Amino acid sequence: MKKLTTTVSIVLLALSSFAQLTINETKDDMTDKVSYSISEGLVCANIEQTLGFRIDPNVSIKKDKKVVENLIITMVGLESCNENNTLIILFENGDKITLTSWNKFNCKGTSYFSLTPSTIEKLKDNEISKIRLTNGKSYKSFTSELTYKNYFIELISLLD
Repeated sequence: MKKLTTTVSIVLLALSSFAQLTINETKDDMTDKVSYSISEGLVCANIEQTLGFRIDPNVSIKKDKKVVENLIITMVGLESCNENNTLIILFENGDKITLTSWNKFNCKGTSYFSLTPSTIEKLKDNEISKIRLTNGKSYKSFTSELTYKNYFIELISLLD
């Protein structure tokens, strides 16, 4: 059952990786609270679709402007228990950024990474070549060469 769930998840994630990005706004009628979500996450998976991860940017409002503050990453095939995960983003120009997850130990296969203004500037201006996620608990890692190199460039331009 676990393999079936994993396979179905990766297939659905892979199918969603080629759609055009949009920002969806949802308002809670009871509290009037507005929240934002991105139509598609960035999927990084192997050809067999048995190993990889999905990046979902978290959008919030700061000083009346939509910004990406965090990246929520869901892992598949890299063990579900994790802590101190590392995300390395290599840009086409050779620059790279390294992020460490801030969430506590969990067995949900999810990790959270904060973005600084300087990280956002790099993501906004540079195409991505590869992304590697390493599980800090098991040390399993996966590196993906991206076909959707402009994901963050497009996303951040939508927010501006």
